[in-house]
Amino acid sequence: MRAIDPNDLNDPNDLNDLLDPSIGQLIDRSIGQLARPAVMPESIEQLAEVMAACAAQRQPIAPFGSGSKLAWGNVPKGSVLPVGLGRLDRLVMHDEADLVATVEAGMKLRDLQAALAPSGQWLPIDPAFAETATLGGIVATADTGSLRQRYGGIRDLLLGLSIVRWDGQIAKAGGRVVKNVAGYDLMKLFTGSFGTLGLLATLTVRTYPIPEQCQTLLLWGDCPALAQAAQGLRNSTLTPIALDWVWGNPALPERAVGLALRFGSVAPSVAEQVRRSIALAEQLGLQSRVLSALEEADFWQASRAASTTPAGDRPITLKFGALPTAAPALLDRLANGPISQGQIHASSGLGWASLGAIEGDWLRTSRWIRQLRAACEAAQGFLTLLQVPPELTHQFKQSDRWGDRGSALALMGKIKQQFDPHQLLNPGRFVV
Repeated sequence: MRAIDPNDLNDPNDLNDLLDPSIGQLIDRSIGQLARPAVMPESIEQLAEVMAACAAQRQPIAPFGSGSKLAWGNVPKGSVLPVGLGRLDRLVMHDEADLVATVEAGMKLRDLQAALAPSGQWLPIDPAFAETATLGGIVATADTGSLRQRYGGIRDLLLGLSIVRWDGQIAKAGGRVVKNVAGYDLMKLFTGSFGTLGLLATLTVRTYPIPEQCQTLLLWGDCPALAQAAQGLRNSTLTPIALDWVWGNPALPERAVGLALRFGSVAPSVAEQVRRSIALAEQLGLQSRVLSALEEADFWQASRAASTTPAGDRPITLKFGALPTAAPALLDRLANGPISQGQIHASSGLGWASLGAIEGDWLRTSRWIRQLRAACEAAQGFLTLLQVPPELTHQFKQSDRWGDRGSALALMGKIKQQFDPHQLLNPGRFVV
């Protein structure tokens, strides 16, 4: 591996073996006009050299994995150099006995699952763009999915990491044991940081046994009764691996709001939990239906559509949250508004939805989004515009996309200054 000189950044020909012009169109659509093609390091050491060269030239960079979430967040400020981690895609270590794996950040989730499957294990997350998302991108955007009900968020599954700092230095945090307590908990700090504090290089994650059987049960009917069912399920001894409020899913009756329960365990346990859930639904006067294996796969794929790139008529992607007890009231506003499909995780209160212009009126759309944000914040929550079309950029300032961060904003600014003193890492993309 040859050394990289900072002057190489001034002449793309000097980095020819690391450049990838083919990904240019994808990046150009997401983060603006490119100054140069993407640089694609082939090892962590080479990534560190690229970062050191960028630091010497004060060249801002925009990191990415597969590019599936490049449109999330603000467009980075200035002329940035796209740095791709897609070639850092190795499984470094898998300890079957300890249920631990270490991967390079550019490894796709689907490839990790395929590598873990022969040992009967998996990483229990179901993020947006599950077929293309990289582990680094999933951590950087804190994107877990419905399985957080049983297994927690991605930050709860992250045991350790290594990063490349703004100056090209490699640093490590955490370890490879579940009860590791050494050092600062940088795993939680870097989860959801959108590549603004450092570049994720390797990730050590906790794996789990693949459930022997999975089955999904849908409940729908009167909303107050559904709220009772959700509360009863949360307080019961039942252990669904997913529990979501859903609407607009093709598996539900038209305009119905429902609860989706997914159980995963040994077959007798799944059967008993489904039976008890149906009995609870009947007591509350709710309708229920058990999905077949094929229907189940289609259902959860359709649910993820609420957080993936929307169709041309639904170019706005929202991530929001509120107290779980406020979900029924929030659902009434959502399901009877312009959002045709969405989901809210019943135990965390986190939700996803996508929509287009209300009757072609972007001003009216922006007002409705602000009203929804006010409702979320009144319920001690938030609303983030992950993806917006150009027509809305004049309605929402860059800071407006993330909502009010209150007193946390000053602290976030200090952390950003500490980790990125020259504003070289995804400048402007995140809150600070």
